[in-house]
Amino acid sequence: MYVGRLSVEKGVYELIEAFTLFQKNYPNFSLQIVGDGNQKKKLVNLIRNKKLSSKIKLIDWKNDLSQFYKNSSIFILPSYFEGFGNVLIEALNFCLPCIATKNDGPNQILKHGKYGLLIKDNKPASINMSFIKVIENYEFYKSKSIAGFKDIKKYHINFIGDQYLKKIKSVLRNK
Repeated sequence: MYVGRLSVEKGVYELIEAFTLFQKNYPNFSLQIVGDGNQKKKLVNLIRNKKLSSKIKLIDWKNDLSQFYKNSSIFILPSYFEGFGNVLIEALNFCLPCIATKNDGPNQILKHGKYGLLIKDNKPASINMSFIKVIENYEFYKSKSIAGFKDIKKYHINFIGDQYLKKIKSVLRNK
C-alpha cells in the first residue's frame, strides 16, 4: 500500500515499475495506491500499458483510510525526498511493516531502520528487493512495526497537544 500525493517526487512511477518486477515471482499480491495529484492520468495509463489494472488499484483520497491500512500487509513510501511523512506514523499505528527510502523524515520515524526497512534509493530494482525481503522475513518486519507502534505514541495528538498547552501556559505566565 502507498498513500500520498500522486506527483513525480513521491516515486510512484518507480513503485509501479518495481511492482511489475515483483509480480513475476509473487503474482498473488496486489498494490493499492491511495491519493490524488497531477500525475494521476499518467499513472492510470502506465498501469493500463503494463496490463496490471487487475493488480494495481488507484484509489481516490479518502478522509478515513483505516480500512485500507487494516487490509494491507506492507506500507511503502518510495519518495525521492520526504519531510516528516505522517503516512508512516499512520502505517505504524496499524502495525504495518514499513518500507521507505532513506530520507530525513522516514529515517527519523523508522529510527534508522529499527522500526522498518529503509532503502538507499527508489530505483525499481531496490523497491522490488525490499518487497521480497519483507515478504520472506515477514514476522521479523512485523515485530519491527509493533516496536515502532509503541514508540510513535509520542506523536499522538493528546501527547503533542499537552506539550503545546504546557508551552503556551508557560509563555503566558512569563508575561
